[in-house]
Amino acid sequence: MLLLLMTLAFWDHSYTTSVMFTYDDNVFGYSDEYIEDYIDLIRAYRFPFKTYDDLYTEPRLDVRFRKKVFDERTTTFNFGILVRHHAINQQKDFQRLIIGLRQSFGAWALKGSYRAIPNYLIRYYNDPAGQDTEYIACEVAYHTISGKLSLDVKKNIQADIVYSYSIDNYIEVFNLYDAHGHKVGLNIQSSMSRRLDMKTGYSFKMNNLNQVILENKYFL
Repeated sequence: MLLLLMTLAFWDHSYTTSVMFTYDDNVFGYSDEYIEDYIDLIRAYRFPFKTYDDLYTEPRLDVRFRKKVFDERTTTFNFGILVRHHAINQQKDFQRLIIGLRQSFGAWALKGSYRAIPNYLIRYYNDPAGQDTEYIACEVAYHTISGKLSLDVKKNIQADIVYSYSIDNYIEVFNLYDAHGHKVGLNIQSSMSRRLDMKTGYSFKMNNLNQVILENKYFL
């Protein structure tokens, strides 16, 4: 708390807040066939929850601190938190945290950031160590470390080279699907006028084999 108060006292700061209210007609991402099974109570043990749809609120806070620390170049620290809360399926609640640090060097800048979702429930699956009728929560923690190099190519053109390393850490019973991923991207933004901005980008992501197995089993 003392560090935060000192930062507020000596650094320029700004913040944005928002709250979103949303209706989700398929909280667990089931296919139409599964939803029909849920409604008709076919093998109901697969669905240990009250409803497949829900309302949720999503408050969000983003804070930025700025100060010219090195050779009159701006240093920016940012922090963000998002919380999703469901009215009925509260087991689907989660928090997302983001912290980042950006250093300007004139025509170019470097930024590093860390993003985490400490616990996220995907849906319920058959317990690999249990009976065929035992379905348990498949939960995962997401962690992503990113770096970005921004370059002013021309007066109105900026290019960003981005790299990120992600970790998907599942609970022990599903840790077969733990994954590590590398993503590289290039984004280009051009300010054509005060009212017109153009953006384009390309990214490539490579995951280990376990993640590919998970996507085939759970989402196709």
